[in-house]
Amino acid sequence: MPALRWQAADGAAAVATLQGAHLVSWIPAGGDERLYLSERSPFEAGRAIRGGVPVVFPQFGERGPLAHHGFARTSAWRLAREEGDRLMFALESCGETLRLWPHAFALELAITIGGPRLVMEF
Repeated sequence: MPALRWQAADGAAAVATLQGAHLVSWIPAGGDERLYLSERSPFEAGRAIRGGVPVVFPQFGERGPLAHHGFARTSAWRLAREEGDRLMFALESCGETLRLWPHAFALELAITIGGPRLVMEF
């Protein structure tokens, strides 16, 4: 599964998949892995990853007509920008998403690492 690994100047590191812009690893500077990731995650296109930090959109759980937690977590995101210790991912509505959910949208997720901090802005 395509993923991006990046590292801050102080040694903090992270990994996020392009499917779902899903953060699957975060290691603070001088520390150990802080995120749980199930050994049973299939890491297959279109299948949800178990663990890490998923993006839930446009619905939570089964509180709507879509797949559990919506489609953003299994959609192909793109890397919009890379700014050192910060990566910005993007997902826009398209024919496929509009068939599932008839609303235009544009999502951005910024993930910043450094020292003991992990900052995620949606």
